Amino acid sequence: MSSSIHDLLSSSEDGSIEIDDDFREGRESRRKSGSPGSGTTTHFTIELIIDTICPHCYIGMKHLNLAIETHKARHPDATFELVCSPLVLYPASMRSAHDKVPYYLHTHGGQSNLFETWTRLGSSLGINFSWGGRTGNTRDSHKLLRYALERTPSTRPSTEFVSRAPRAGTPPRAKSARTAQPCRGPALQMRLLDALFKGYFEHDRDVSDRGFLAEVGAAVGAGVKAFAPPDIRRVLESEDWGAAIDVLSDEVRARLRVDAVPTVIVNGLSLYGGWQKPELFVAEFERLRSGTARGMSAG
Repeated sequence: MSSSIHDLLSSSEDGSIEIDDDFREGRESRRKSGSPGSGTTTHFTIELIIDTICPHCYIGMKHLNLAIETHKARHPDATFELVCSPLVLYPASMRSAHDKVPYYLHTHGGQSNLFETWTRLGSSLGINFSWGGRTGNTRDSHKLLRYALERTPSTRPSTEFVSRAPRAGTPPRAKSARTAQPCRGPALQMRLLDALFKGYFEHDRDVSDRGFLAEVGAAVGAGVKAFAPPDIRRVLESEDWGAAIDVLSDEVRARLRVDAVPTVIVNGLSLYGGWQKPELFVAEFERLRSGTARGMSAG
């Protein structure tokens, strides 16, 4: 099913926020760099709308990474930046409230064969799904993922934190001593998301447990300014951060009319719902690269 970008996207006000200089870029410049009429592009911005308890999101992220690796092998000049946006599927759930197996059976209509399907799909991608442990509300995990992008809570779209597409023929900018150090931004957020997925889905950890979140956040964010365990605990306990996640989650539903995950948006032009095979994204990257993308589509 296809629809125009104007049907699927509605405008939203930008919040004001202090962010790292490397990610302080304008939405308009990125829109122009990825629009069908602007010629070819080698820079891809991908928004991955997820919930951290969704097995399809872990599978979808792995497929997307495979597609990126394939495209970069064909086109070494290609650059990619991924960010994730929150969609809290079950906001009324409590922390550590459920055993995983009955929880997924309940939320997926008792389809016990889903575990076999997820396990089989995951195995082909190097995911060793395990279904032990507890689960619950994912709001705190999204606070931590958002903290990987910014130091103070805002409702600014996640795509506002990506870099500007480099101009054609511009040599890569040398990293300064400051930018060579770990810092907030899309790369940190995606490393954190991968670690959360792995801990939760492969090692029976509880993504709603603040102890686990503080542990994985400190490990992934080592060396990042103001990302020490006390800072992480403060964020996890903050209702200001929680309120921002609530707004962002609701805004995803309103802006995109999306109430399921994963949803993937490439360069603000192409929207795909559900996990997709890598080949689909590889083809879309080629269309965007050549300037022949057809505009917003829902897969």
